[in-house]
Amino acid sequence: MIHFTEVAHARVQRFLDAQRGQGVSALRLAGTKAEQKLWLVKADDRRDDDEVLPLDGFDVYLDPVSRRQLDGATVDFLDDVMQSGFRVFWPSPTWDDPVAQRVQDVLD
Repeated sequence: MIHFTEVAHARVQRFLDAQRGQGVSALRLAGTKAEQKLWLVKADDRRDDDEVLPLDGFDVYLDPVSRRQLDGATVDFLDDVMQSGFRVFWPSPTWDDPVAQRVQDVLD
């Protein structure tokens, strides 16, 4: 399962709302743990072998290979002085200290 933070969900929804007049209604997420890509698509861009992740307000299309590679990932949106954009990451269950986790997030 792939998870979206509230911030990422809201940002995707905002981008989709701006493009709905052009028929854009879904998000495609593809890639591996090393590299991921996200882009807005139309409903008829869905492939027969896609898995559809229904979220509140939009669907996420995942091809079978990306679905296996990205399983357990979290999609977030960062918007600060140093960077802006979507980030796909895998939360580490070994972090006990939230400050240490935040330092690792900055390094990542």
